[in-house]
Amino acid sequence: MVRRREDGYHEIRSLMQSVGLEDRLTLVRAADRRIRLRCPDSDLPVDDRNLVVRAAALLRRRTGARAGARIRLEKRIPVGGGLGGGSSDAAATLVGLNRLWRTGLRPGELEALGAELGADVPFHIRGGSQLAEGIGERLTPLPALPLLPVLLVHPNLFVSTGSIYASPRIQLTGFGPLTRLRHCNLATRSGAVSCVARLKNDLEPATCASHPRIDRLRRQIGRAGPGVVRVSGSGSCLFVLSESPEGLRNVLGRLELADCQVYWAWFRRKGWISVGS
Repeated sequence: MVRRREDGYHEIRSLMQSVGLEDRLTLVRAADRRIRLRCPDSDLPVDDRNLVVRAAALLRRRTGARAGARIRLEKRIPVGGGLGGGSSDAAATLVGLNRLWRTGLRPGELEALGAELGADVPFHIRGGSQLAEGIGERLTPLPALPLLPVLLVHPNLFVSTGSIYASPRIQLTGFGPLTRLRHCNLATRSGAVSCVARLKNDLEPATCASHPRIDRLRRQIGRAGPGVVRVSGSGSCLFVLSESPEGLRNVLGRLELADCQVYWAWFRRKGWISVGS
């Protein structure tokens, strides 16, 4: 975290990385102009409180598209987990409807639209390994990190991002920590894990103070064995990195994760959004 701006936003310098944990959206062109969203097995809103609906409406408004869409969203990314699930769904909606409606926007134009929906939506359109600056919308590609395994532990808690950013416990560390990227060998597994271990999440103290269970879980995982454990974004999800799947299995085998959801994933060198015909 670099500084708190006068308008209330925070400027950041953050390493953002795509991983292979995915929601699924099915987009069907509708004969009328209505945008209908279904989220089976979820209590998410299906009106304009949902970023998917807002993304579709924004794209249509800016391009003059006359079609509607029927959208089915199957959630797998935990809600309120700090993994960018809602933003990635908005990004996928923009990319998919741009093709379905044949609106012809280029990736940069889609990213600019995405920034109006949320600061991290442009990242989910681009994907891969990115340095995010500004409020998260300014992206610089980083050397592709190796395909590391990652363990995601969700303690079934919803964390409000806004409440964490409003906390006085946020640490403003300026530009220092991410300058260490220049001195890391990100091309190797050991180098990438070592580099992430040296970086800090300035939101983590505020999240752990507001949600002691997350702090206890973080400490428990840290004692279970070698590896790196960090809060993802503002939480509530924790991610655990090791150089090999065996290392993560050893850590997992020493844990009793009651009332938690555990996901296995891998780093991805490109964005996770794929569009079928």
